[in-house]
Amino acid sequence: MEFGSSLNFDKVIAYMIPGVVGLQSISYYSQKVNLWINSYLYNENNLGTIFIIIMSSIGIGLIISAIRWFILDYIHYKTGIKKEKIPYNKLNNKNITVFKEAIANTYRYYEFYGNMFIALLSLLVSRCFYYTPFLININKINFIIIALLFFLFFASRDSLKRTYPTINSILNNDGGK
Repeated sequence: MEFGSSLNFDKVIAYMIPGVVGLQSISYYSQKVNLWINSYLYNENNLGTIFIIIMSSIGIGLIISAIRWFILDYIHYKTGIKKEKIPYNKLNNKNITVFKEAIANTYRYYEFYGNMFIALLSLLVSRCFYYTPFLININKINFIIIALLFFLFFASRDSLKRTYPTINSILNNDGGK
């Protein structure tokens, strides 16, 4: 396997962008993380800082994805989305490309919406506790975050709901023929 063959744009979107938001959440409580971000935004950029931010964002994005799996998947499955068994044994050379494309066009969107939901929720909590401990401070930015949380929750729900029928259709029809 060639290096980078499994890291593609849809995975960067699903993990790294929420990871950047998660990193921003941590910056409220970590001077070092705050220094990295401010150094990148306001000072002369260097490859070391950029590398640290990218790698930290990917790592935090993967942690956010695990939290999404633990919390949001549970909520979706308990509130009406049926978790269907995917017949992976039906994958073959004829349908693998279509299967991968279906994952990229349904499940990766679910991962992004769900991961971004968790990341923005952590940012909202960090902002509220940082600026006014134990009180919810409703300002323009927090209001926008709350509105985004609403939309991301339902977008994640819709994407997850569409994932199973799409994948099962491909696998049960031998590549969508």
